[in-house]
Amino acid sequence: MHTNKSLYCVLLIFFILIFSLTGCFGKKSETDIAQETADTLMKCIKNKDKETIKSLFSPYIEKRYKIDDDIDKMFEIFNSPIISDSPAYISASNESTRDGRVTDSGIAVCKDVIMLENGERYALVFLLKISNSNEKLIGLHNIIVIELDDDDKMVKEICIVGTKDIVS
Repeated sequence: MHTNKSLYCVLLIFFILIFSLTGCFGKKSETDIAQETADTLMKCIKNKDKETIKSLFSPYIEKRYKIDDDIDKMFEIFNSPIISDSPAYISASNESTRDGRVTDSGIAVCKDVIMLENGERYALVFLLKISNSNEKLIGLHNIIVIELDDDDKMVKEICIVGTKDIVS
C-alpha cells in the first residue's frame, strides 16, 4: 500500500513538472505582458537604451515609421532623473476572432504618473499588439508621452513614437 502512494506521488510530481515546463498551464496574462513591457520601457528610458526600445516595436512599425528621432525626443523629455512612477495598467483591450480562433489582440497600457526630479510630471500610454495573423504586427505600435499638470491632469501629448493610428 505504501508503495502505491509513493508511486502516485512520483507520477503526480512528474506530470506537474511536465505541464509547467511545456506551458500547458497557459500563457502569460495580458496584465503580466503589460507590466513586463512597461517595466522594460521604463528601464530603457532611464538608461537611454534606444536599441531595446526599438526591439519592443513590431517589425512593421519599426520599418515603416522613423522611430529613431522620436525615441531621441522622448529621451530629451525625460532629461531629469525619474523619482517615481505608477504601476502600469490596461486601459483598453481588444480581441478579434474568426472561426473561433483569435486572429488579433491588443492592449492599451497606461502609466499614469511619472515624476521627475525637476518637478515635471508625465504619463505614458502605449499600444501593444499581443497576437495577430500577421506576425510582423506583433509588438509595440506606439508610445505616447503626455504632459501632466500639478493635479495630474492631462495638459497635452508632447511626443509620439511610432504611429497614432491603429494598424490591423
